[in-house]
Amino acid sequence: MYQFLKAADLLAAEVLESLPPMDESSPHWGDPLVERGLLRPETLQYFRKHFLPASASGC
Repeated sequence: MYQFLKAADLLAAEVLESLPPMDESSPHWGDPLVERGLLRPETLQYFRKHFLPASASGC
């Protein structure tokens, strides 16, 4: 998932490298990004909906 954020130029590579691993199957994937102010909640929801497995995105 980090590769999508990097490819979309939403987060710098240095920022992505400093983040702890996140389980893409978790419905809480990406919450630390919002909590740290790195992504808006709307952006996170978009990525969850379009790039994570349906079980994680709640779809």
